[in-house]
Amino acid sequence: MAECKNILQENLKETLKGAQWYFLAGTVTALFILLLAARGQLAPGAVEQDVKVPLLDINAPTFGAAFIALTIYILSGWTIFGFIKHIRRIKGELTQLNEQELLSATLTYPSTLTTGRYAPVVTTLLIAALGVLAMLASYYAARGFSSALMTGLVVSHPYFIVGFSLLRSPLYDVAATK
Repeated sequence: MAECKNILQENLKETLKGAQWYFLAGTVTALFILLLAARGQLAPGAVEQDVKVPLLDINAPTFGAAFIALTIYILSGWTIFGFIKHIRRIKGELTQLNEQELLSATLTYPSTLTTGRYAPVVTTLLIAALGVLAMLASYYAARGFSSALMTGLVVSHPYFIVGFSLLRSPLYDVAATK
């Protein structure tokens, strides 16, 4: 039984660590796209140049790099959602083993998801807003406000889902773990 608890505890820490990495990846890629748009590199008729893709050790033409960053942004949001489901499953198993103290101690792991009830929600929604802003800056000139806004909302929807999921049922709720 002790080995099972140790495995669950280690898996929970690794899952929190993974989720933290994808929060960072989503933030960095949204900022990258926003920076390209702010510098006019994504404007219609902009001259292509090679830029380094964030989080990867490759260079690509501007639009290719923006597309790769956008893909990483979207996939990071969905991956965070998967990690949250996994965290909830581990919490349930530790609760069934009546390991509330172990669960509570493990959830002190420093992660965006364990910073309280509202901070993870606000952080996630800020990343979503950053993605929407990046799409607005990228597509406003070519497509207009409403199309750019809808693109931003569609692209950022994994982060909105994660944020509302965390609002509805936070991962670290002290009252729920005691």
